[in-house]
Amino acid sequence: MSHMLLVILYKMLVDKYYVLDNGFRNTKGFLAPYKGLRYHLQDYRGSEREPQNPKELFNYRHSSLCNVIERTFGAWKNRFRVLKQGINHYDIDTQVKVVIACAVLHNYLREYQTTDEIFMVYEHENIVVDDIDQQMAQSNNVGSSSR
Repeated sequence: MSHMLLVILYKMLVDKYYVLDNGFRNTKGFLAPYKGLRYHLQDYRGSEREPQNPKELFNYRHSSLCNVIERTFGAWKNRFRVLKQGINHYDIDTQVKVVIACAVLHNYLREYQTTDEIFMVYEHENIVVDDIDQQMAQSNNVGSSSR
């Protein structure tokens, strides 16, 4: 591999962060919430329950980001069956390409089909993704789907 290619790869990997759950340590490049502090969004609902210090603010924003990620993957799994049925039998390079293709299609649909049922269901911050997934699965089995 040429030196220039190594430099490009290094620059692509530097300053990237992975959002982790509280089972991991908060280290360089890995963002886990602070343990022993409020974390879940409902813990911060109400004016007197706002974050009280920088660590709580970090946990609140971490929880908000995780909520967005969960809702996004919930919408993707509901729209693209390959993600729900599993892509584990594909090699890792194909799995990455499938996820990227789903992201591209999702963004395209988000741009040009703004009244989509799946978007309307998953765009609300207060939803519990597992509950919505069950409701959507039941409605898809009972009624006809427009997908």
